[in-house]
Amino acid sequence: MNAPGRTFTLAVDASWLREGGIARMGREILARRPAHVRVVEMRVDRPNAGILTPIGFARAIRATQADAVWSPGFFPPVVRSAKTPISITVHDLTHLHYYSLRHRLYYDLVVRPLLRNVDRIFTVSDYTRDELLAWTDFPADRVVRIYNGVSNAFYPVSNGETALKRTERYILYVGNRRSYKNIDGLITAFAHSLLPARGYRLWLTGVDDGVSSVRAAQLGIGDRLRYLGHLSDTDLADAYRGARMTAFLSLYEGFGLPVVEAMACGCPVITSDTTSLAEIAGDAALTVDPTSLDAIVCGLNRLATDDILRGALQQAGLRRAATFDWDACAAQYWALLASGY
Repeated sequence: MNAPGRTFTLAVDASWLREGGIARMGREILARRPAHVRVVEMRVDRPNAGILTPIGFARAIRATQADAVWSPGFFPPVVRSAKTPISITVHDLTHLHYYSLRHRLYYDLVVRPLLRNVDRIFTVSDYTRDELLAWTDFPADRVVRIYNGVSNAFYPVSNGETALKRTERYILYVGNRRSYKNIDGLITAFAHSLLPARGYRLWLTGVDDGVSSVRAAQLGIGDRLRYLGHLSDTDLADAYRGARMTAFLSLYEGFGLPVVEAMACGCPVITSDTTSLAEIAGDAALTVDPTSLDAIVCGLNRLATDDILRGALQQAGLRRAATFDWDACAAQYWALLASGY
């Protein structure tokens, strides 16, 4: 254990702290470090997910004088440290399902055996924890599930405020365009729903990838898509508040942060009933089979037109989102990271 009054030094693989959901999680936790903890960032300018990352991670660990090491990402080091406890966070096992055969082989033949060099693994959902344990022989008592939180930027319009006036009605998708995000399924369902004829548009974060717009044009709704680019948290929260609903119909997720961000803003959510999404949404979202066009179409129509359901999900969503708190998340991390093992 760490001696009372002594500074505890944690070395963090900062290659994961540049952008994206992993960076958000890492920064939220580091911002809440206890007073006795000193954080040293290593691998600041290095690739975070290259084939040689386990080697670079091991070299950085060997060079550090820290009391413990944490990587907010999922790569273990190529060798075990005899003196420095190592923790990593596994957010999902997407590479086993939706990437190339080369990715799957690398995970099976390289990443999985190297997990023996790690002292503790954090996961962000029970779903990911269970999948990880089924895939490896890692000791279950050293795999700890800690839910992510929701940034303070995401909150509903209070009684004393008015929402930003919108000139159009829309549903919102937040995320990237990877295949498992099911963008084609969402666009197709939107085209077959009542919403385009009722004046709704589909807003998507990011830029046009040249695939989604082509698909929308094929379906006759090319003018119904709007790309928002990169949004600050403030602008994203405003987009959630103004949306008729947030649609997040991914085929696979380890957590699904847009679900709870939308809920925290008072925006009703339609999401998938698979992987971690049903776990994270609980009873506070409309869940549907993301592989069923009919199910998505019916869900979109229902959530757009049923004001009683919308009101119930808004209230349930606010309660559900309140259970995902970065302060609570960070406290759980630091209780383990800075314990001296």
